[in-house]
Amino acid sequence: DFYGIAEIAPRVLPDSAVVLSRKPRNFYSASGLQGQNYPLFPEPDSFFNTARGTGARYVLFDGIDALAQAYVAPVLMSRSNSFCIMFGLGQDRATLFGIRPVMTAPPATPNFELCGPEFWRSAAIRDSVLNAN
Repeated sequence: DFYGIAEIAPRVLPDSAVVLSRKPRNFYSASGLQGQNYPLFPEPDSFFNTARGTGARYVLFDGIDALAQAYVAPVLMSRSNSFCIMFGLGQDRATLFGIRPVMTAPPATPNFELCGPEFWRSAAIRDSVLNAN
């Protein structure tokens, strides 16, 4: 799933995209897009500081090992309004999220919206990907 997302990413993300993931070198090898490790701390402040510091606007949630579940899932669930869904490979499979500016009041129940056109290479590509699913 990790490599499936990495193969699709260069067709749908801007050339300047930076993606937080578990294996940024592998992601770069497969996609040609820059990447950084997400922090190995489940605290939202650590995650968003890393995203800001690296210029990352995307995070890949995958099942390579239990790290995404341990460190990314708590941030996604506690600050769901600071993320949007780009695309995924299916239920319980790898998903690429857009990272929004940090919102101050997290929702009581996690809720993810689809990412707007500003996260995509183009609005036409966004429509094509979303209509294919």
